[in-house]
Amino acid sequence: MTSSFRFIPTKGLAKLAIGVCDGCHLRYPWVDLNPNPDIPGEMVCKECEDELDPWKLPLPQQEDISIMNARPDVDLTISPVGIVADESETAFIVTDDGEWIVP
Repeated sequence: MTSSFRFIPTKGLAKLAIGVCDGCHLRYPWVDLNPNPDIPGEMVCKECEDELDPWKLPLPQQEDISIMNARPDVDLTISPVGIVADESETAFIVTDDGEWIVP
């Protein structure tokens, strides 16, 4: 329905309820107003009606991304010289002279 009418056209309508478009603030028959998909509760005419904005939808449910059969955590200790070594393995330390020291 165009907004150039000074009066609301009532041709073909047995009953008429008047509504105001929340977008352009013009009067239309209530049957010509549709709910705005982006803003709930707003009634707009066909000229003011927008497409549904997907950015305003709630986020999808997140997936459970976990490693199956993950290895258990192993405690690592720091030796006094600063080399990270596992307690169960033997660590070799090389000095400035090139000698190997077994702690």
